[in-house]
Amino acid sequence: MAVSFITSPYQITPSDNPVRWTFASNQTGQANFSFIVEVYVNGVLDSRREVFPEVGSRAHIDISDIMMRVTPLPSTTHTTVVKNSGNYTPCYIKVRERYGSTPAYQADATSSTVNCFKASITKKDFTVYNPSIYEIGQPISLFMNYAPNTLRLNHDSNNIVTVFNVLLNDLTIVFTLYDSTGSSITSADISIPDTNLISQINLRSSLLIAETPITLALFNQASYLEYYCEQYGGDQVSEIKRVYFDQSECGIRTHCVWLNKLGSFDCYTFTHNKIVSAKIESSTFERQFGAWVGNLFSYNANGSGVVDFLKQTKSMIQVVSGFIQQDMQNFLVQNMYTSPLVYVSDGSTYEQMRIEATEYELQNDDFEEDFTEVVTLAFPNIDYSQVL
Repeated sequence: MAVSFITSPYQITPSDNPVRWTFASNQTGQANFSFIVEVYVNGVLDSRREVFPEVGSRAHIDISDIMMRVTPLPSTTHTTVVKNSGNYTPCYIKVRERYGSTPAYQADATSSTVNCFKASITKKDFTVYNPSIYEIGQPISLFMNYAPNTLRLNHDSNNIVTVFNVLLNDLTIVFTLYDSTGSSITSADISIPDTNLISQINLRSSLLIAETPITLALFNQASYLEYYCEQYGGDQVSEIKRVYFDQSECGIRTHCVWLNKLGSFDCYTFTHNKIVSAKIESSTFERQFGAWVGNLFSYNANGSGVVDFLKQTKSMIQVVSGFIQQDMQNFLVQNMYTSPLVYVSDGSTYEQMRIEATEYELQNDDFEEDFTEVVTLAFPNIDYSQVL
């Protein structure tokens, strides 16, 4: 009697994509055979499912319907530069044989623990998904963000990046400011706790100033910031990322932050224009022409016809990017438009919005070098007038 696992999810896997095990038994020829799969979430039994052999002695189970429900979203709130993202949940399964003329439990096997993080990548990306490319440990390890290195923000805007660390102790993130000539102004580093499986890092200047020797004056001198992860002793263990600073006083800025497919947050600041508008809908009824007034039936044109009894207002804003190139336009529409969670942030607060777009078009620079992107954001609440 034996149950064996054939394939398992990666140690860290997206919660909203398949979370699948395949397994087998050498007892599938027994009478009334089935597998009973117990699903454990945070070490506690969540549910039991009966699964029958599908191909020979093999079967599978996908528990993403459970994990997408119980895995928490990350939070944009930061009182420190680095914090535990908290957007992951451990789970495992126990597979039990059940058979016999009077079915009874027999042998079983327990899987290793898998950490599901709140993410949903495309089916194409999932077919080749391997978390090792995000696992901090070598100079090509990626941050869990999609923003290109041409991103331009005010240095005190919320800019949240995320790292996945399962291997290393003594991990830090290093920040270096550069002036417009590419000369280094200053550097600093902050420790990333090795107890965090996934860490969120906010690059906002006011947070960095509070925790490092970097001053506001130095930020005001800087043209851009580079950052990367380093293991104690000086070994670079991630890619080097860059963000440019927009120090101009022109334009009307709208800073947007959204949940990306990898469960981190990406951001962009629209600088060209901001138009506030609203759609108004009326609920009406038609009052008949003519009515009794005491004992007389009289006609009054002012008291008849189609009249309103309720108005509802749906407010929105339209923001414009200014001139951007292909990499930034493609990043915006492929990531911001498809996110279910979008905020407008003024630095200290986040206001949830909704993208009105139902389609997008990827621009390319074969014939044009610069583009503008216009985005309509709807406020989530609809306002109602008094009912007459």
